[in-house]
Amino acid sequence: MSVINTTLHVLHLADATFQDKPGGSRKYAQETALCMLQEGHAVSFIVPQGRPELPLAEDWNGLQVIRYAAGSPIRRQLELVSAVTALHARQPIDLVIVHFAYTALGFHLSRIGRQLPTLRVFHGPWDLEHAEETGTSGLKNNLVHAVMHTIERTSLRRSGHIVCLSEFMANDARSRFGIPSKGVSIIPGGVDTKRFSPGDRAAARSRFGYRDDEFVVFCVRRLARRMGISNLVEAAAVVREQIPNLRVIIGGKGPLKEELETQIKTRGLEGCVELVGFIPDDELADRYRAADLFVLPTQALEGFGLVILESLGCGTPVLGTPVGAIPDVLRLFDDRMIAQGKTAPELAVSIFKTVGSLPNRGKLSALTARDYSWNDVTAALLRARPDK
Repeated sequence: MSVINTTLHVLHLADATFQDKPGGSRKYAQETALCMLQEGHAVSFIVPQGRPELPLAEDWNGLQVIRYAAGSPIRRQLELVSAVTALHARQPIDLVIVHFAYTALGFHLSRIGRQLPTLRVFHGPWDLEHAEETGTSGLKNNLVHAVMHTIERTSLRRSGHIVCLSEFMANDARSRFGIPSKGVSIIPGGVDTKRFSPGDRAAARSRFGYRDDEFVVFCVRRLARRMGISNLVEAAAVVREQIPNLRVIIGGKGPLKEELETQIKTRGLEGCVELVGFIPDDELADRYRAADLFVLPTQALEGFGLVILESLGCGTPVLGTPVGAIPDVLRLFDDRMIAQGKTAPELAVSIFKTVGSLPNRGKLSALTARDYSWNDVTAALLRARPDK
């Protein structure tokens, strides 16, 4: 690993920028890139052109964004290698940070990929997440998962060093992909505590029309089975019997939207549970501030959970299921925020208990600001860079 004593040209390889396609891992890439820029480093992104209206090249807040045109899987990988090679010829690259295996395979297999120091951020078990959503039965599914596992293994093993956001992910890299312990560093995610701060809670509640006497539960997630949103809806039906002023706000898009709408209607929760769809980034902090409790009902494979830090930064307590890295993160703040389990009844009981003993909002925000600065995360990330 290297000591940073000069300016670098850092290239991030991802499947999209956060502006193109919001998501936790893309936010991690964006925030660390902006911090690198603030420290005087040159920073570039090379990503697929997800939509035809997106420009092939642009400057976004000082970040150089290069997009390569979509096509067949092989064509996309060739375009990626060509883009990296051309950029390196114009402006020599000192470090490549790979965020997604499937968009970087061509790079890893290429000559330029063997030449450039590469740091891999292992955000989540991509193949297992896919299996969780699609099931593991059938020849086609098994073949797809085997290919995904091979791509992930290739990316991890061809990178000079691996960064994981939690011990849960580091364990996965070591046990399933054979990465030696010395090749893995654990660097947690971060949060922009200027944006995600307590702010004016009363104004936030007024913005969304919440009554003073309502107990507001908030959740923002992709509406997919692994995220456990259905269990949260079911838990709401139980909790409402004891807390009639309960209001559950669920943000996000995904394939389960219609199924969740039907569940809400069938359970008679139309006046209690609301699906608000995609939440714009400039609205998100107020959504956290306005809530009494943020619930993270994940059912499997949570690699870290940046939403935990965003909510805590705003001073809003979190109740998270004991899944993946969630307990490790919450235990550092208050272990009362770890749910008894991940089923709907267990979530309901845990919400009841949390209502009676909510942790101090100011203390939660202060701990988050102290321990999870993006500047500290970025400095650690650059210290972990391999020499080659």
